[in-house]
Amino acid sequence: MDYFQTYNLLKSTYNLNDCEIGVPESDIVIHNIPFTSEPIPNEAETSALRFDKKIFNALLKYYLRFNTYSNDYLFHSLNERDENIGENNSFTYILMKKKSAEKSNSFIFLFHGLNERSWEKYLPWAFDLVKNTGKPVLLFPLAFHMNRDPRFWSDPRLMKEVSSERMRLFPDLQLSSFANAALSIRLQFSPSRFLLSGVQTFNDIVRFMKSVRQGDHPHFHKHATADIFGYSIGAFFSEILMMSNPGGLFDGSKMFLFCGGPTLDLMNPVSKAIIDSETALALKNFYIDTNGADFLKDEMISAVLDKFEEGGKVFKSMLSYRKLKSYRAEKFKKFQHRSMIVALQKDAVMRPDAVKESLPSCFHRRIKTDDFPYAYSHENPFPVNNSIKEPVNVSFRKIFDTAEVFLP
Repeated sequence: MDYFQTYNLLKSTYNLNDCEIGVPESDIVIHNIPFTSEPIPNEAETSALRFDKKIFNALLKYYLRFNTYSNDYLFHSLNERDENIGENNSFTYILMKKKSAEKSNSFIFLFHGLNERSWEKYLPWAFDLVKNTGKPVLLFPLAFHMNRDPRFWSDPRLMKEVSSERMRLFPDLQLSSFANAALSIRLQFSPSRFLLSGVQTFNDIVRFMKSVRQGDHPHFHKHATADIFGYSIGAFFSEILMMSNPGGLFDGSKMFLFCGGPTLDLMNPVSKAIIDSETALALKNFYIDTNGADFLKDEMISAVLDKFEEGGKVFKSMLSYRKLKSYRAEKFKKFQHRSMIVALQKDAVMRPDAVKESLPSCFHRRIKTDDFPYAYSHENPFPVNNSIKEPVNVSFRKIFDTAEVFLP
């Protein structure tokens, strides 16, 4: 099957509610496996979102009086702690593997992009990796993404109204859409969520790996090696995992990054599919531009970073390409020969030059820049468009042949 056939087959076959799904015309099976996360406490009061500030509180009440969708579907949840969002704490991850009763000695984590709400795009990626490497692929959702969010956050009708209200609030707002309205509001009014959700996902992966090492996972041997396929913000997360290497859990792991790799300051996430311009500015101000960065001045954030231990310094080293360069280079050197990065020439979100600028010179030989003979974007490198079916099939094959040779 080519990419288009696989995409359509999996789109019609996969169901999040089924425990086990056999993929027709193949020897591959999909498992939806339950997981319980330990939330990171967030009182949602960093930066602008301090409801005890009289001026801010008055302006917010005035705004919400005339913007009912934002009030009913998003702002009310900002008064509630993130740890109370049940969908984020109890969810399922996807394990795709070949039919076999035997436990595997290795597997691949596949980490997705920012503001993703559906696995549809990634199922053919995982299927191809399983088919051609023989390794199981584990699609693990980042906190508050995919099936770890309330469904109304991705309801086009509701979020279109939220986006319209948002555009009235910010006349110069760029690239607001129903698709990015929920994440944009959540991150703009509480930028700490970017870090805290990442820490929660990091802790989830560590707990998962420890359960494997204890022999508790039914599909993996206790000494199974975990390789990584990271895309977009999933690549950023993958780098932090590899650099931190908590408890040596990723000793010997390989890392393949696609459309990702730069430090936060060199990313351009303003997109109708990711976040709008005001939110991008809020994140930049909070993590990068301010003297010492606002997030370092917050007691709650400092406490989380302290518990995060080595991961805290690693995270700080990935915020700006200008800072902690020697520390970042020292970390990357440890796994440079176990890494490969493919950037796309016309990727406006994670530019190839930004990837190279962020990584030490010893890593540059591990970076490959590719291009496709059709209109693509960072968010959609392989459009399911029948008018360009053949070049998309060829381009998909090109990228995944590279990944599968590297992750055999």
